[in-house]
Amino acid sequence: MSILSWNSGLVISKKSSLVFLIETKLRSDEWDFVKQKIKLANALVVEARGRKGGLALLWPRSVNVEIKSFSTHPIEAIVRENDSNAWRFVGFYGHHETSKRKLS
Repeated sequence: MSILSWNSGLVISKKSSLVFLIETKLRSDEWDFVKQKIKLANALVVEARGRKGGLALLWPRSVNVEIKSFSTHPIEAIVRENDSNAWRFVGFYGHHETSKRKLS
């Protein structure tokens, strides 16, 4: 299994099984295009507030992802690929204001 947190061009070329994106700056109605472009069928999207922030976790149909919790800063999931052992994924992005990062 490979995991990648990067831009869409690299995501496509690496054929990652799990992709965590930060600072997406997208609304939920803009995600269908992104999912098609990077060829990953499933996604949990935490919308940006205006054009700030935003998180997304994307994965193909072949990977079983159980979302445990999410908010504007973390996404936590249990991941299984091809009936293998489960493992925990936590993607985290701190508050965009440095003075408030301890709160996130």
